[in-house]
Amino acid sequence: MTSLTTKENSFMAMMGNSDEHTRKGFELILKRPYFPKFFDALFAQGFFDPAKNPAPVTVQPDGHIHIPYWKALDYLKACARVAGHDGDAELGDKVMTVVRTVSTASRGADSRHNHLTFWAFSEIIGALPIASIASQDLHFVQDWLNTKYNRFMVAHALDEGALRRLLASDDPAAWTKAVELIGYCTAIRWKPSRFDPETDEPGTIADKYYVKEMIDHHGTSLGNKVGLEAATLFAGRVAEAFGRGGRAQWSHVFRPAVEDDDQNPKGASIDCVVDGLRDVLLGWCDSDVRTAKPFVASLLHEQSEMLRRIGIFVVNRRWAHLKELYRPVVSPELFDFGHLHELYLLLRDRFETFSNEDKEATVNAIRDISVTGADGSGTREILQRHWLSALAGTTYDPASRWLADLTTRYGPEPNHAEYLSFTETRWGPGPSPYSAQELIALAAEGTIVDKLCAFRPGDPWHGPTLAALIHELHRAVKAAPDHFANAMREFPRAPRHFQYGLLHGFWLLFRDAKGLTPAPEETLWHSLFEFFEQLLRDPQFWEVLDNTNREAQPSRVEDAIADLLDHGARDGAHGYPSSLLPRAWSVVQDLVEHANAATEPSADAMSQAINSSKGRALGAAFSHILRRFRSAAKTADSHTSVWAEVRPFLDHQLAQCTGTNFEFSTLCGTHIRNLQWFDAGWLTEHIRDIFPVVHPGNFRSALAGLAYASVTQAIYRMLRDKGIMDQAMGVDIGNSHTRERLMEMLALAYLWGDDTLESPRFDYLFVEQRSDDLESINHFLPTIRDSALECRQVERVVDYWRRCVRWAQSRSEPPVNLLSSLSGLTAFLTTAEGNLDLLSPVAAHVHVHRNAYEFIRELNRLVKVSPRAVRSVVAKFIDTHEPFHDYENGMQTLVQAIAERGFRADAIDFCNKLRAMPGMAELFEKLTRRCAG
Repeated sequence: MTSLTTKENSFMAMMGNSDEHTRKGFELILKRPYFPKFFDALFAQGFFDPAKNPAPVTVQPDGHIHIPYWKALDYLKACARVAGHDGDAELGDKVMTVVRTVSTASRGADSRHNHLTFWAFSEIIGALPIASIASQDLHFVQDWLNTKYNRFMVAHALDEGALRRLLASDDPAAWTKAVELIGYCTAIRWKPSRFDPETDEPGTIADKYYVKEMIDHHGTSLGNKVGLEAATLFAGRVAEAFGRGGRAQWSHVFRPAVEDDDQNPKGASIDCVVDGLRDVLLGWCDSDVRTAKPFVASLLHEQSEMLRRIGIFVVNRRWAHLKELYRPVVSPELFDFGHLHELYLLLRDRFETFSNEDKEATVNAIRDISVTGADGSGTREILQRHWLSALAGTTYDPASRWLADLTTRYGPEPNHAEYLSFTETRWGPGPSPYSAQELIALAAEGTIVDKLCAFRPGDPWHGPTLAALIHELHRAVKAAPDHFANAMREFPRAPRHFQYGLLHGFWLLFRDAKGLTPAPEETLWHSLFEFFEQLLRDPQFWEVLDNTNREAQPSRVEDAIADLLDHGARDGAHGYPSSLLPRAWSVVQDLVEHANAATEPSADAMSQAINSSKGRALGAAFSHILRRFRSAAKTADSHTSVWAEVRPFLDHQLAQCTGTNFEFSTLCGTHIRNLQWFDAGWLTEHIRDIFPVVHPGNFRSALAGLAYASVTQAIYRMLRDKGIMDQAMGVDIGNSHTRERLMEMLALAYLWGDDTLESPRFDYLFVEQRSDDLESINHFLPTIRDSALECRQVERVVDYWRRCVRWAQSRSEPPVNLLSSLSGLTAFLTTAEGNLDLLSPVAAHVHVHRNAYEFIRELNRLVKVSPRAVRSVVAKFIDTHEPFHDYENGMQTLVQAIAERGFRADAIDFCNKLRAMPGMAELFEKLTRRCAG
């Protein structure tokens, strides 16, 4: 036993004073040049006693389980690494003694299911000298994997450490230990099926992901070194996992292929044991095929279908050494469909290398397949054709002639005949009959519309597809717009979906326009307008041709036209020329008049307005009107004359907002400031028509649009004076974003002085206990704190805060979310003195929704001017909530500031209560040393 100095012994004694002293002590010991010398003293003083390994703790009030980390583990792991590196068997035995003692104690009635400890022990046995680990020590792995809360990382640690070292050893006894470890990790655990609670499904006791990694890393090595023991282990696991229920009868359903294959279900919990036996057998055959061959032969006669399939697979993969195992098992029974995948591949890959006797025996076995049932002969020949298709291309005449005859009678086998069923996934539009460059060439020679009209989609899976062709048309238009402008005159006779593809291609061109010169661009717009007018003049344009094909709907073309007009009105750089404004207005009105409109209001009215055909056409109309008014402001054009031109359209649309035309209601709410600019008198006159209380669907839609508007004081006053805001308070809007925006408008009006806490709006919120609405205001107000608020506006915020607190305290159950959200208003305070009635109720609940970090940051600002009051707030905070994480050391800085400003005793008390928080123990020592001094 290494003797310690008097100072070191005093240090060891101090480590026992508290958990924090213990943690800090281990940290300091690990910084010493040779820390293992402390092991004996630590052991003697009980720092490694099983009782020190912390048990799980139930965290109130939510009942979550917290797993504390044992402070001794880092030291034990470090000692294990030193022992393994230096070959120090004595130190290794000491560490292993702790592992044994703690693991044994964890089995008792006072079970300590601390998975962090078991994870560390798994790492430790991977670091210790192999000689320090007895075979009976490996039994503890079962306990570590049976922990109640988390067993994932044990297998990972064993994979990376113990297994790697054991299999790298030259000692066969170490290889046997590796098999034992693998056995514990692959033990089968049955649990209720995810799909049928009445049945059980198998899984490994360790996490499937890490067990698969373990097998991937070590399966071949196990086969090379301990083939028989490892193969016997995995064969038993496979037999158990695929030995009952559907897995026994239909193994191919649960594991279609023995090899790693995309057809195998992803994440299957038991597939790893199949991988294990497969890899072990292949590795065994590579190292000692003489001893492996009898084992593989036995698999071919096993009762378990899955084991037979693995045997067939290995025979195929190691054919040069195992081919003599094939002939003894050739019989009609071998050609069971349960063996299909592996046997089909063996025949496909190896049949040409068979001896003539083996070929004859194979064909005869297929010929002797028996089928029961009314249509036995027909079914039998179909099955025979299926197996014979594996021999396609063979030069063996009896097989090739027979296959040709059956193919003539029943047709060829489908693709992927080696599977009973095959799942294939694809993404994207699929193949196109023409590339973008080919379409450009067709447009240049004037034959593109004829080619498009002649197109017929192919197989929906393999193509060519309509969607792919339209996608290529988009690309072609973007790449060569001039060619398609010239070809556009022919497109009215093209199917609707290609008209849409052409127009959407031009929209993509203008959206991403770079380097387009004004003159060619103006020519493109003139060609487009001629195309628009040619289409819309056709009486049949608005007829729905095919209700089942969205690509063929006129609304797709109509939407593309609306999108182009909307972009052309908005984009000053790439918009259509002013000379086209009259024609644009005519086309827009035609679109609005005929477009399909929503028949019911949507909970997401804005999404409805910008995506429906009517909404897109109306969006283009508003963009056009805005452009006309902007042009009038820059030219001699009269604002009044523009208003006279567009007012009839707006009047007509507004008159329809009586249980219909919901898109217009939404867009009027969005453009309320523009409407005020167009004609303030008209807006005042029609504000209640835009927000029609008697038509709830239109009213809610207009409010939803208002949520996206920038509201001025004048507009708010109009909404308030006309009773619209009062009505909106009590309406179930069905959209949280709209409700939040209404509350933000109310908050702004309160700051402007256009609303008061005694107004019907605020009165409604408090009387009806609208906590969520008040929270929205609380979240919004701090976002404007950096603005240049006047003193009286800051006072209004504080008055509002006080009103909320009084209301919350009057309720039988405090609204904790509301009180927590009020913490954001602390940013408006310049002192905590005189405001304890605001801060203390907030401090008690500020941890809800993680508002504590910002609150502590603001207290750090206020403590400089009002430390006494802040001290009281911190005391309230700590009494009701002990934070687990001190973000950016905010609490530590705050406690230190309290101490520096004359309240050291309180600060020491705070440190003691927050001792679990990193850094607080050091601050405690620092403050108490000053007191002692």
